[in-house]
Amino acid sequence: MKKLLVMMFCLVCLCACGEGGSSSTPQMVGSWSKKISTDAPLARSGHSAIWTGTEMIIWGGIDSNNNALNDGKIYNPVTGTWRVMSSVNAPSSRYYHTALWTGSKMLIWGGEQ
Repeated sequence: MKKLLVMMFCLVCLCACGEGGSSSTPQMVGSWSKKISTDAPLARSGHSAIWTGTEMIIWGGIDSNNNALNDGKIYNPVTGTWRVMSSVNAPSSRYYHTALWTGSKMLIWGGEQ
């Protein structure tokens, strides 16, 4: 099967808060950079994406043939690499679900099967 190159655009943001703890509105400063990866997950919609503080985790969704997915990958923006999530005890295939990061685990709730 032919591998597709996936281009990811990352916005590097710096939050410039007021001096001395003032309540001024944060301002976004940054630039776009192109990231290309052949290990990125399959194209999907209705998936969840959460930020752990150091990595982005995507899980589930539906593919271009409307098949529900129960897989995911973890992206490290520092190294620019993806790794496969374990499928051991993974939730059933679903899309349009909710996900959150507890500080150590990703929780999946609801969605369509």
